[in-house]
Amino acid sequence: MENIIIIRKKIKNINIRIKPEGQVILTAPFLTTDEEIKNIISKKQKWIEKHTSFFKENYKKELKIEYLNGDKIQYLGNLYTLEIIHEDRDTVIFNEEKITIYTLKINDSKHKEKLLKDWYLKEASNKFSIIIQKYKKIVNRPIHKISIKNMKSRWGSCNYIKNYINLNLKLIEKSEYCIEYVIFHELAHLIHPNHSKNFYNYLQIYMPDHKLRRRLLNGNFKL
Repeated sequence: MENIIIIRKKIKNINIRIKPEGQVILTAPFLTTDEEIKNIISKKQKWIEKHTSFFKENYKKELKIEYLNGDKIQYLGNLYTLEIIHEDRDTVIFNEEKITIYTLKINDSKHKEKLLKDWYLKEASNKFSIIIQKYKKIVNRPIHKISIKNMKSRWGSCNYIKNYINLNLKLIEKSEYCIEYVIFHELAHLIHPNHSKNFYNYLQIYMPDHKLRRRLLNGNFKL
């Protein structure tokens, strides 16, 4: 159960779903006991292992995007189908099932790539800001500048002297569960500048599942 995220909510049945990054989420009614959850997980063990192995193997592969109808786009931990519509406007719309690019330049891959990246940046700015405010209350340190940009080798970085935080734009492709980890990791460096024992003890106090979140990030980027 330690590698499974368990959420109790107002529902009737227990559900298990596996996200493309291999994250297993079990939702259960409020009154479900730990024993009942363990029994369900035991019964579904082979199914869980089969699907997590498949997703992890394929999720590590870099998606090839040609910005054509049917391409798979990663956004907040899920894969969505890309739709291209010829229309006299440049915009990107997300509707929970697919990501649609509206443009006159339907044959211009560079233009469509820029539209999608601009949309990613807008979404990242909104999502990251909410998470930063959440964990800023814990860290209780001033943040003078936050930058979201393409980073070649890191998920994020922190300049604890200037109180600057840098975040990789590619984070918007990951689940909120993983995004929270990266943001809290970098904010924690405002208190503990290096990866000392004190730093990891601090993470453990306020984010006890930080090791699981780190594993689910995948990729070759560093922190």
